[in-house]
Amino acid sequence: MTVEEDAQLRARAVVADVTVPRLLFESAMNANIETTTDRKGAIAELFVVTRLMANVSNNVNQLAKFANTEGQFPDTQYGGPIPGHGCRCCG
Repeated sequence: MTVEEDAQLRARAVVADVTVPRLLFESAMNANIETTTDRKGAIAELFVVTRLMANVSNNVNQLAKFANTEGQFPDTQYGGPIPGHGCRCCG
């Protein structure tokens, strides 16, 4: 262990208000281990979901703008209204 690693362990132990051996034991026994790779994978998935949600939001805004400017949603071109939906654009 390097001097820097030792200092980091001691600093973490002080923050957790435990001894270094206790900190190491609790860290080793923790069932909720999350590696950097796991974290990076989760972040990447969140970016994908965020991008997809942005795309869907953009499409919904375009449809709402069209429906609001035309006063209706064209039945023939887009397959008609959703039965029982009753929104302003579908009638």
